[in-house]
Amino acid sequence: MVGDGAKRVLLVGGLEHFEQRAAGFFKRQNLDVQRASDHAIAAQMVAEQQFSLCLVEYVDSDDSIRAVIQAARNTKSSSKRAPLVLLSRPEHLDQAEDLLAQGIGRILNPLASPSVLETALQELCVHEPRVPVRLLLRVPGEDIGLKGRQIMQTMNISMSGMLVRCDKAVLVGARFSFSLEAPGLASPITGRAAIARIHQESGQRDQGFGSRFIRFERDGRERLQQFLSSWESPPEP
Repeated sequence: MVGDGAKRVLLVGGLEHFEQRAAGFFKRQNLDVQRASDHAIAAQMVAEQQFSLCLVEYVDSDDSIRAVIQAARNTKSSSKRAPLVLLSRPEHLDQAEDLLAQGIGRILNPLASPSVLETALQELCVHEPRVPVRLLLRVPGEDIGLKGRQIMQTMNISMSGMLVRCDKAVLVGARFSFSLEAPGLASPITGRAAIARIHQESGQRDQGFGSRFIRFERDGRERLQQFLSSWESPPEP
């Protein structure tokens, strides 16, 4: 039985098979799972009810998904802080990735192994701390609307993305390859990410862009997680 203080999760679309595979995790985490078979109904639900996590089935109509995103990210939405996750089969991944810059925080393959799904859901249900670490980042300029290979620096990193210092105009929504160099690692962490927003705080010198990780090469995700878990802030001068 789900307790009164349980966090609520919303499943949007035809996710019955996924729900069966994730049922054990939902039960162990005492999560109250609610369902919306229609994206229009889901948009109304996220606006009026508070959810801790929204899992949305990818459909061919991007407008249906955008309606859910807009309703959830509205400043008056009860679920404005809930992570939005798109469940997309591999054959639809390229189209699904286009939604990363529009408010989708992560894409999962609903057919992935139970252990992979459980690890991803655990990360999503637990607040991902942003580590204020400055690492060297290499990006092909042509991927983000610039020329030549760009050498940048991160301002903070979490397991879902990174804030990057950059004083040049870049393309929001652009997907780019990255190479991230961290102290103590024998080789860079590589993968793909997407620019989600431009960052420029009023009165602050730092400017740049926020990005979301799309995928990591080889064991990149595990190595980044290990690095962030062991990272200690340098002492104040």
